[in-house]
Amino acid sequence: MKYAFYPDAPPMQQGGHANHSTAWSWSQAMKDHIGLTITRRFHRRVDPEPIRQAIGMPIIFYPDFSRLGLRRFSDMLRCALDTLVFIFCLPWLASEIHRQGCTRIFAFPSGWWTCLLNAYLLGWATGLPVDVYVVDDIEALAVKDNKLLRARITRWAEQYFLPRFAKVYTLSKGHAELFQEKYGVTCEWLPLVIRSRTIEYTSPPKEGEIRYIGFSGSMNEYYAEALTELNRVVTHLNETTPHRYKIALCVITSNLPDIFPDPSVVELFVNLPNAQLVERLKLNYANYLPFSFSESLRILVSTSFSCKAAEYFAAGRPILVYGPAYSSTARHFLENNLPLVETTRGRLEGLIASVDAVDTPELIARYREVIQKYHSPEALRHQLLTFERPIAQDPSAPAQVH
Repeated sequence: MKYAFYPDAPPMQQGGHANHSTAWSWSQAMKDHIGLTITRRFHRRVDPEPIRQAIGMPIIFYPDFSRLGLRRFSDMLRCALDTLVFIFCLPWLASEIHRQGCTRIFAFPSGWWTCLLNAYLLGWATGLPVDVYVVDDIEALAVKDNKLLRARITRWAEQYFLPRFAKVYTLSKGHAELFQEKYGVTCEWLPLVIRSRTIEYTSPPKEGEIRYIGFSGSMNEYYAEALTELNRVVTHLNETTPHRYKIALCVITSNLPDIFPDPSVVELFVNLPNAQLVERLKLNYANYLPFSFSESLRILVSTSFSCKAAEYFAAGRPILVYGPAYSSTARHFLENNLPLVETTRGRLEGLIASVDAVDTPELIARYREVIQKYHSPEALRHQLLTFERPIAQDPSAPAQVH
């Protein structure tokens, strides 16, 4: 089997958002089974040339309107124009897919329903089966941003297109369950791929050193409340147990946050390269993987899976998972009997106090077992390549998704 890989957001090893890095990890894990990658610039700050040089496979960047910065004026106009350009390019893209000998398409949509349309059209133009990997709940994202028309169109698009793909994968079990409930479409959970080869135990800070609790990622609504709570808890622990050790926050982010009641216990790093990021996480007492308890974000929290897990596992330090029980990340840790998970709001202090009891090489060995079973490149290839399906089908005909 040879895939034509179609990520809407280009695969990027450094920079970009979670979709870029997830697409990069997937492309590298499946490199020997990809005949051609088809993508676009996506954002005017993206430079295609370093991606071409680094990805190690044939790649096509079809044109889009990203250089014009239309997103500042109208996301809908930008997506409509990009889709028209994609349709214009279809004969060329289909010809290149066949020229590279591809037998199946793996589409990786970003946060707009038009990506589903494009993936469907690519299958129609090539006559090849299309698998789609949904990593965000597109309708819930639109609702969160108060884009109600976009949310309604997204539901119509998902209801029409998802049953017509050969295979629908989701990043979390919660998302697969939601699609089953909403549309009767049976999806398959395809875990986040983690390519770290050496995950070793890192010793905790020495006696007398500051114990940092680390966080990496954007300061958005998923994490802001939990980070504010962590800041308050750290300040409280420093005030009430000064005889033990000092605790501080190590925050690695791309934007400057203004959410901490006590910034004196926060050490901030902005835009660290990936290699330096993991090395800094290794120095922490523990690393913090939170999700919001807000009911308004329930669907997004239950359907997304944090890409921070890849960096945190690689650091070889205990991971503090703090969020509701329906959070996909908390579910994954609990189902695999991993410790340091707290699903009740207000019990963060007790979670931090539990670190010493499990801070051992055996904990990291358990992390390695989970990665090898679910998240390794070998697990990904086994899941994708060990099935029997027809090489081609009519993409316009509804198909049962298994």
